[in-house]
Amino acid sequence: MKKLSLLIMLLVFLTITWCSQKTQEQPWLQDTWTTDGIGAIMPYSGELTIAGLGPDESFEQTVAVDTLVLKRTFEDHADHIFIDRQSRSNYLDIQDDLIPGNIVKFAGTTKTLDAAAGNHYYQTVTIDELKTVGQASQTDVENLIQQYGYCETDDDCIGIYGQCPLSCQIAINKKYQTTVEKIITNFRNHQSPQCTYKCMEIKKVGCKSYKCVVE
Repeated sequence: MKKLSLLIMLLVFLTITWCSQKTQEQPWLQDTWTTDGIGAIMPYSGELTIAGLGPDESFEQTVAVDTLVLKRTFEDHADHIFIDRQSRSNYLDIQDDLIPGNIVKFAGTTKTLDAAAGNHYYQTVTIDELKTVGQASQTDVENLIQQYGYCETDDDCIGIYGQCPLSCQIAINKKYQTTVEKIITNFRNHQSPQCTYKCMEIKKVGCKSYKCVVE
């Protein structure tokens, strides 16, 4: 019995020693999956808001061209998920789904890119689920449109017409006109058909305190 106990203890010791050596030989196995530092790969899931398709159709000007940006919220201290075109191609349609403000359900694995000032940035590694599950509320749409109203001169601005129940006259940065019109149309398509109005002509727009306004 004593010999058997010693044999078991020896086997346990050898097993622990071997595992320790393998971990030292391949430290990335531990570092990658057990930390949330830069380069960590981890599962991620939840409902996120489409911020835009960078850089031309997004106010996320620092992201790569044609990269879809998802956010936990539009406020500071939010999660940011970056998805390239190839990764999302089997899930979302660029015309019907990739509209800023739409809400999507995401599940998959992500790689941590950076974390600063409470913001967390992740790049998609694999996608298990990515589908549209809702549209932005009127308040969210109005706040989103304001994001596209930044300007430096009067020439940056253009006036467009809203659709009920949004404001009739809207001033935005002209380079985002197509994007904002998509946001408005998408929102209107999910509203009551009884909501109608006629808008007065937009005669002049300008840039005041870095915001496009109808004058």
